[in-house]
Amino acid sequence: VPTTWTALPHRWHQRLAPAMMKDHFRAYFEPRGRSVKEIVAAAGAYFLACLLYNAYPLPQQMSGTRRALAYTGELVNRGYCPVVFPEGLRTLDGKLQPFRPGIAMMAVQLRVPIIPIRLEGLYEIYSPHDSWPRRGPVTVTVGRPLYFDAGTSYDDAAHRLEEAIRNLGGSV
Repeated sequence: VPTTWTALPHRWHQRLAPAMMKDHFRAYFEPRGRSVKEIVAAAGAYFLACLLYNAYPLPQQMSGTRRALAYTGELVNRGYCPVVFPEGLRTLDGKLQPFRPGIAMMAVQLRVPIIPIRLEGLYEIYSPHDSWPRRGPVTVTVGRPLYFDAGTSYDDAAHRLEEAIRNLGGSV
């Protein structure tokens, strides 16, 4: 998120609302059986992400899809631009992973344009195997908006988006 945030014009920063994997804050949202330390740490991380980046929790499982879609729609109606990473997780090997259908569902159901953004070099400076990021170059390439009709299948929309990001350059 910080990479995308810093690459975009300053006037956009307060309008971005990045989706964060809800599981990162599980102890806050599902405190039963958790220690106070876990709950406080998760709450602190969640509120810091919200404060600094306008982040919002996005469930990775289907059980919260309807609520996530409704909340994303509310954000759009209030003038925010949700930032969703369509793979769902950071890559384990540096290669583009298959896209999850959630981004396509948002595009089709909410009828909002999707702006493909490609990040190159991020894996080399901060892979899931690293405990802390290193310095290094990251390239952010922004593509043209994609529009999806109401009848577009989620799989087709996800495939179109994935191809658009692959075509933004590089060797991913």
